[in-house]
Amino acid sequence: MMEGRLAESLESFDIAIVNDGEAVEPRLNRAIVLIRMGEFADAGAELEAAWKFEGTSPLLRSRIAYHRALAADREGKLEMASEWLDRARSADPDAPDPILYSGVVLERRQKFEEAGKHYKRYLELHPESLVAMLRFGISAHRAGYRDLARRYLREVSARSPSGLEGLEARKFLIMWD
Repeated sequence: MMEGRLAESLESFDIAIVNDGEAVEPRLNRAIVLIRMGEFADAGAELEAAWKFEGTSPLLRSRIAYHRALAADREGKLEMASEWLDRARSADPDAPDPILYSGVVLERRQKFEEAGKHYKRYLELHPESLVAMLRFGISAHRAGYRDLARRYLREVSARSPSGLEGLEARKFLIMWD
């Protein structure tokens, strides 16, 4: 899978599933391959089946739900993606990827205040994240918190004067002033 030999990877995971019908990890990996192949509905079905296994660790359940959200997003089902991200965060509240991705999906759903809360939570765990600062600033502005937005965007610009995040922050600062 890591080498991009997706068809061979599918075969390997299929064999692992046949050999151990209760194994969840091969189902998750099979679904990840399907996502990489653009087979989002099939990946979603595989992940939903994996979700139903009892006794799966919270960490693994979080990863299953996170990848189910990815598949739903790729299918254009943003509300479903949000629901699966909620499940991922419930299973492992401190898993950073579902927290950040929840903000992205909520922002795309134009739920800017909610998105901002997720970005802020991510920043509690990763205070140096320029991406989260940038997205928080943009969401804050769109939610009507303009002074807060300017403060965060200026911070991103100062920390990344020649980086993409800094450029994006400056673009919004110029556009809004």
